[in-house]
Amino acid sequence: MKRPSRIPPARPNQHRQASLVQKVFAQVTALYQSNQYTQALELCRSKLLKLAPSHPCGLLYAGVISYLSNDLQESEHYLKAAAAAGNSFDAYTNLGLTLAAMHRLPEAESAYRRAVALNPRAAQAWNNLGNILKNSFKTERRQEALECYRRAIAANPGYANAHNNLGHALDSIQGDKAGAEESFRAAIAYDPNYLQAHLNLADILERSGRPDEALTSLRQALVLQPNNFQVIGRALGLRRGLADWDERLPGRAAAGQFQRVPAFESARLAGNRRSHPVPPGGSVWPHPLGRCAGGAAHGFHGCQRPQRAPAGGVSVGGLPQSPGGSSGHPGHRRPRPGEFRSVPVCLRPGGG
Repeated sequence: MKRPSRIPPARPNQHRQASLVQKVFAQVTALYQSNQYTQALELCRSKLLKLAPSHPCGLLYAGVISYLSNDLQESEHYLKAAAAAGNSFDAYTNLGLTLAAMHRLPEAESAYRRAVALNPRAAQAWNNLGNILKNSFKTERRQEALECYRRAIAANPGYANAHNNLGHALDSIQGDKAGAEESFRAAIAYDPNYLQAHLNLADILERSGRPDEALTSLRQALVLQPNNFQVIGRALGLRRGLADWDERLPGRAAAGQFQRVPAFESARLAGNRRSHPVPPGGSVWPHPLGRCAGGAAHGFHGCQRPQRAPAGGVSVGGLPQSPGGSSGHPGHRRPRPGEFRSVPVCLRPGGG
């Protein structure tokens, strides 16, 4: 009778190799979580991916950091390799983001669709797919964008960005002001510091004939950014409009309580009576305290592609226009921005 063959024990050098890969990966993760992107990418390239060229999480880190450093071609290379190495759902979500930043929208759409096919509860991928479809000239694709935002919310009910984007789409696509207001209020409920949702809510309230409530929303926005002259000018214009209304309206009393600060006076002297809302999509960096456990996918809060980084570090400046963009209906007094943030996601596994 033939004895079953025994599996040879792992060689000591294989154990040492695996241990070294684990150690280097932990170092890369620590650098990334402390926002030291340049050092994390260098360690990925010089050590981790030389020890393990097909390390799926190492390739994913390299792709995301290259994106944040505005090296889009390198990002595409690493993310495609990560998808081939088995990190498919996260890799395709981030690949869509990179391709959209390169203005290759059909390919970005395809990457997002592959991500949601692999994981139907991929909230960020649904949101980002909606951003691409929303600006299509075809009615059916614009309607599909609404469904994408709803799928993102169904997957993650507390996803404030998707609530805000749904509100903008309901207003601009269907003219549903009530539904838009509900969505903006939901975004603020989940993220009270969401500046763009406050501005969008103020705009809806003003166009719905409720200027006193709109002024309250602008006050809340100014608490978040007290030196934002665009918001200051918009609030000044609304306050002056309220002061001209019949004094029996409650808005007049609200306007009289509006505090004057030096910034408001500066805006008034500069003639900034009616300024435009803040441009959509400021740079927001990965949240350093996100959850990570055993290779579960983690969605960073509100990452966007920054301007090109200077030597030795990653730039955090500028207000990049994200692929979603925004536009208002003809005849509206001002454009209504929707913050179409495309959110990179990355793994933070417990092991290599």
